[in-house]
Amino acid sequence: MFEVQNRQRETIGYIFDVFDDEINRTINEIYTLDFSIPLSDPMAAELRENRLIKYKKEHYLVRKVRTARDAENRKTKQIECELQPAELMDDVVESFVLVDRTAQDALIEALRNNRYGWRVGTVDVLTVRSLPETTYTNRWELLVSIREKWGGEFQYDTENMTISLLQNIGQDNGFIIAYSHNMKAIQCVSDYEDWGTRLYALGKDEITTFKVNGTGQNYVESDTVGLYGVIDYVWKTDLETPEILFEASLKKLELIKHPRNSYIVNMVDLRKVPGYEDYTFSLGDTAKVKDKEMNIDVKSRVVSEREFPSTPEDFEVVIDTTPNNYKTLQEQLTEFMNRVKENSDVWDKAKLIDDKTRVEYGKVDYEVSPKPKVMFTNRYYSMPIVYLSLLKEDTNAANPSAAILFSAEFVTGLDSNNNITYDGVDINVIGGPSVLPGHKITMWAFCNDPLSESL
Repeated sequence: MFEVQNRQRETIGYIFDVFDDEINRTINEIYTLDFSIPLSDPMAAELRENRLIKYKKEHYLVRKVRTARDAENRKTKQIECELQPAELMDDVVESFVLVDRTAQDALIEALRNNRYGWRVGTVDVLTVRSLPETTYTNRWELLVSIREKWGGEFQYDTENMTISLLQNIGQDNGFIIAYSHNMKAIQCVSDYEDWGTRLYALGKDEITTFKVNGTGQNYVESDTVGLYGVIDYVWKTDLETPEILFEASLKKLELIKHPRNSYIVNMVDLRKVPGYEDYTFSLGDTAKVKDKEMNIDVKSRVVSEREFPSTPEDFEVVIDTTPNNYKTLQEQLTEFMNRVKENSDVWDKAKLIDDKTRVEYGKVDYEVSPKPKVMFTNRYYSMPIVYLSLLKEDTNAANPSAAILFSAEFVTGLDSNNNITYDGVDINVIGGPSVLPGHKITMWAFCNDPLSESL
């Protein structure tokens, strides 16, 4: 059942007599494998540090071993393993920093010269981000930081020693879990902790949105307040203007306006039953759960699974019924907050000047290298019209000794359908002094078609 290998992946032997065996897989986490064998098993002595356990196409690293004798004098060896990428926790990087890099570049840098030979697989996350300098951190922590900052989900291939970062792992193949078919038991867990229909958003110095939200109240309500009633939720941020706080609060409200439900389903894994080999599903796949007697008919993703290799008739999955766009909304809020943070000294909130056109106003310190960058508070499908000028903020500052010339190069990206978006501006100082203390470059951008309103 389990193949025991050394770190060079040379076969040492096989284990057949196992019990209490369990594999847990959860999206973006390191999978775990636990099992026990009799101490008398010939392979028991080989289960120690630097051993790999291969199950199907997954390689697990032995991380903890317990030897025990119970009250009936049964002697066992209990093994705890983690999927092989866990070894990256043992590889420390003294210093690491990223500036305006793609997700693929970030992963390549995080794995560069790692001692175990892990490589970057497929990356379809197209965001560009920066990561502040960290010191004496291990490579797995770097990978997690990159995923959290750039977005996406990990996909592991331990056969080929690659780690991929995808927008979403899994597919929708029409997988169904139904009572009297492959379902054995089901329980529903409703989480009301991170849930609210009335949001009190607070910014720096406890500013609120009451001046800009159109209601005159210091809160905003969701369209589910009629369904659930008033559920108060307080969200504290360090945002500095009511306008930006209001925009962020609308994104946050979309995330919390429904309680989060999960279904824990015990099922029969029909993939191992003759005649059902094509009845496949994987972690991250979309599944439909049906139980007429329990009035359950939901469709969402398999977010975790628990497998029992020695009892294949048992299998457990967790179906998270958070709305399918939750991840997208969460990433939009994270991206928005990151942009505001990256431009903390920049933004006076964009305002509409007519039904279609809004104005983004920003400013950055004058410098030539590295060239200044201003990111919009929205992403746009239409190319903005940009005007640049120089602002003297310190009246005692010296005047420019030469004419200042600017040009603007758009920072572009792609939406989920690979349409080009306009995300910001790289400002090039063509002529003038390299340093000009007390001055800022100002930007006026006239924009149409914000991506947030087109989704």
